[in-house]
Amino acid sequence: MNIAHAEELTSQKSLRLWPGVIAVVLQWLVWLVVPMIISGAVPYGVIGGIVGGLVIIVWWLFLSRVPWI
Repeated sequence: MNIAHAEELTSQKSLRLWPGVIAVVLQWLVWLVVPMIISGAVPYGVIGGIVGGLVIIVWWLFLSRVPWI
């Protein structure tokens, strides 16, 4: 391993995990907890689950700093 390769490995940025964790927590709150509290909110829970899933996919692809193959 040469010096340039070692510097490249150490200069990699860390993953951004907290926005994804927050998105999952909010998704589960909207998807599961809101319909249990408000009886007529089941359609909103379903839509919130789908939107939350899309937010997580967009975060994973573009904002999480996961290296592309």
